[in-house]
Amino acid sequence: MQRLKHFSYFLLFINVLLFSTVGCGTDVSTSDEKPIQIPEDKVEQSVSEQFKEPVKPLNSFSVSQICKAGIAVLMGQEPSIIKTSEQEGIVLLSYTRPDDGSEWKYRCRIKDGQRIIWASDTGRWRDDPADEQLFFRVSEEDSTLEIEERYEDGSSVLETFDHSQLGS
Repeated sequence: MQRLKHFSYFLLFINVLLFSTVGCGTDVSTSDEKPIQIPEDKVEQSVSEQFKEPVKPLNSFSVSQICKAGIAVLMGQEPSIIKTSEQEGIVLLSYTRPDDGSEWKYRCRIKDGQRIIWASDTGRWRDDPADEQLFFRVSEEDSTLEIEERYEDGSSVLETFDHSQLGS
């Protein structure tokens, strides 16, 4: 039993070691490795090809404004510091954090007319059931935008924005 416990700790240590070096600039490849060749007929359509339609406004708020408000809620930042642009149907967002001057970049799209799906600039889309979920609603008068961040445990955060906070 004691051996099993030590072996479990050893496996945990190896996993932590392996996963902590992923994305840290550590090159773990060897010169003997060859790139994997995938036949063209097996390559899936890229995300940018899936969302090539132009980013359309929803009610009186544009998709860029909705994404800006969503990222502001998620990251606890003022929407006024967030810059947006559009590329092949995806909203690209960036800001420089005032506290430390670090730059942050994200991608965003709208799903089903009420859900905000986001990703870091090089990360995965946050659309897994275990991820927090972002929803939006536009008031009946089209004057305010509500962003709701829902968590897996059922709790949520709701913030309201108007046009002056989100720019054009």
